[in-house]
Amino acid sequence: MTPNQTIEQDYREAAEYVRETVGTLTPELRARWEDVLEANEWFDGESIFQAAALRRMLELHNERHDSNLTVVEWVRQNAGTNDFASSLLRYWQRNGTLTERQTAAVERIINRPAAPVQTNPVAEQGMYAKVDPSDFGLDIFRVKLSQAGRLYALRLNTLTGEFEYDRGAIKSLSADDRLTVEQAVAFGHTYGRCIVCGRDLTDPKSVAQGIGPVCIKRV
Repeated sequence: MTPNQTIEQDYREAAEYVRETVGTLTPELRARWEDVLEANEWFDGESIFQAAALRRMLELHNERHDSNLTVVEWVRQNAGTNDFASSLLRYWQRNGTLTERQTAAVERIINRPAAPVQTNPVAEQGMYAKVDPSDFGLDIFRVKLSQAGRLYALRLNTLTGEFEYDRGAIKSLSADDRLTVEQAVAFGHTYGRCIVCGRDLTDPKSVAQGIGPVCIKRV
């Protein structure tokens, strides 16, 4: 193949690419392509350069076009349950497009890593224990049921003996983290305090057992 034939083939490939995507062109891009088509010198280097440059512009345009379709589809699907999506849909319906900031915000949401799915979530009230990765100590939680019917977790403050609400902790717990009697007893022996109620162990039998007779039934 001669150099001229190579140039002509590249040009024709660019032309075919544009013809396939002409339906998505903006008026500005369509006008620029028509200027290239009107060039009579098929082997003129500048015309070939224009075609190559335009082809890259079209590729970028189509990438953005596909991205916008994904954004608009997300807006439509979530408008009924998401106030942000609902406001974007109204804006898009009025203006026929979204701003760059709006589009970027939706793209961040779409590309946000999915929250880990709990394979065995906590389903009942009780005592739970989980190793703290920061110091490998054992964090103790009491899971309770709110008036609204949702489970939430309180973490034991070993300094005060009080259980304190720990927002989001319930999501980190698993049913497999259910506190064992052995763990409850070990805690009582170590701290001299009942792991369930947080009170100091004073009764000799409870001190020896590491937990009180009532609380051991709650583990």
